[in-house]
Amino acid sequence: GESCEYWNYTFDGSDLVFEPQCSAGLSCVHHNGQGEAGQCVDCQPPQWFWDCGFWTNQFLQAAMATCNQTNCSNAPTVSPTYDFNPNTTAFAGEACNTTNGLPECYPSLECVPITDSSSSQCVDCSDSAWSQDCVYWDWQLLWPAQEICKQNCTNSDGQYVYTDYFSAFNDDFWYRDSPCADYAVQVDSGNLTFYIKDWSAESGSCPETCVSTGLDCDYWDDLYGTDSDTCDYYGDSLEEDYSCDCTGCDCDGGEIYGGCTYSKFKFKYGTWTVRFRADLATGTVATWYLYSESDIHDEIDFEFRSNYPENLWTNVWKDGTAYHEEVEVQDYAGLEDYKFNQFHEYKGVWNASGVYFYVDNVLVRIESDYVPDQYLSFRASYWTSCDPQWCGRFDDDSVPREQHIDYLTIEYDHAKKICEDDDCSEASYQSD
Repeated sequence: GESCEYWNYTFDGSDLVFEPQCSAGLSCVHHNGQGEAGQCVDCQPPQWFWDCGFWTNQFLQAAMATCNQTNCSNAPTVSPTYDFNPNTTAFAGEACNTTNGLPECYPSLECVPITDSSSSQCVDCSDSAWSQDCVYWDWQLLWPAQEICKQNCTNSDGQYVYTDYFSAFNDDFWYRDSPCADYAVQVDSGNLTFYIKDWSAESGSCPETCVSTGLDCDYWDDLYGTDSDTCDYYGDSLEEDYSCDCTGCDCDGGEIYGGCTYSKFKFKYGTWTVRFRADLATGTVATWYLYSESDIHDEIDFEFRSNYPENLWTNVWKDGTAYHEEVEVQDYAGLEDYKFNQFHEYKGVWNASGVYFYVDNVLVRIESDYVPDQYLSFRASYWTSCDPQWCGRFDDDSVPREQHIDYLTIEYDHAKKICEDDDCSEASYQSD
C-alpha cells in the first residue's frame, strides 16, 4: 500500500527511460491507470485477493490491468488467521451498517455514509491509512469522512485534494448561472454533461431563464472600456445578432442555450486534472478554465474551437492582458492519434514560477513570463458563437451537442469560498 512514483526516469546515454518503481515483488498502479504517482500493489495470490476487495472500482480496474489479473473473486489459496468472523464484519472499503442488513465495521474502522447515496463505507481513520487512502476518494466519501475522522486530506506535497467522479451534482461546490441556461448542465451516467440545445423546441415555450449565449457590445464595453475593438470588429450587426429577449439566442434569432458551471470556491496554486471530451460543431467552443473573480482579469484556459480541429488553445491572462498559444497537439510524441472528440486527460499545473499545460501527461506549453497571482475559480463551459474568425458561425441545425467531463481532481495550496449562501446569487458574491 505504499505510495510510488509512477514515472521514475533515468538517462541511459541517449534518451530518458521511464520505469515504475516499487519495492521488490510489488507493482506501481495509478488510481486512474496513468499519471505521476500511484500505489504499490502485490499482484500475486494470495495477497492479491486479500487486498483487492478494499479498493475503489477505478483503482481495481487499473490494478487488474497492471497485474494481469482478471477478477477479484477467487478464494485465496491460503486463508489468513482472523480474530473475528469475516462473514459478519466489514473491512476498509466495504459497505457497512448505515444501510440496513449490512455488517458493522471492524472495531478500528468508522462507518461513513456516502453523500447523496444510500450506501456507506468502512474507513480507516488512522494517520498512516488515511494519508494513503483519502487522495483516491471523491467528495461523496471524502467530505463526510473528514468530519467523522477529524482529518484533512492532503497529497504527498501537502496540497489539499478535491475529486469529483460526478455520480451526483455537488451543490456545495458547483453553481450554474449566466450566461447559460441553468438546466443545461446535468450529471448523467457518471459524467458532468453540458448541452447546447434548442430548449424551446423541447418545452414548447421560452425557458424561464433567458440569457444569450452570445456576447454583446455591452459585455465587451464593460470588460475593455467603451467602444471596444471587439465591437468595432463585429460592426453594427453584433447587437442585432445577439439580441435576446426570449426571441433570439443564436445568430438567426433562435432560442439556443449553452451550458456552464462554476465552482463556489477559488484557489491559489495547484494542479487541475480533467478527463474531458466535446462533440463540437461549427460555431461552438468548449472550455474549462480558471478565472479571477475580480475587476483585474487573470485566467488560465484550456479552449477547444470548432474551426481549429485537433488544436488546443492555451490561454493565460495576466492583469487584463491575454497571452494565447495555439498547440498543434498531434505534433507531440505520443499524441499523434489525438482527437478532441474522444476522452483525454488534460492537466494544468500552476505555481508561482509558471503555468504548465499537459495533454495525456505530455507537456505542451510552459508559461513562465506571465503568471497569474490571484485566487482563481474553476469554470467549465460549452458555448455558441457568431464570430467566423473565433470558432465559426453557429448553425442551429447542428444541435443538440454535448460536452462531457468524466472526472476532475483539484490539488491546491489555498482556497476561499466566494459565496455566502448556497445559490451563489449575485448579492452574495464575494470578490477580493
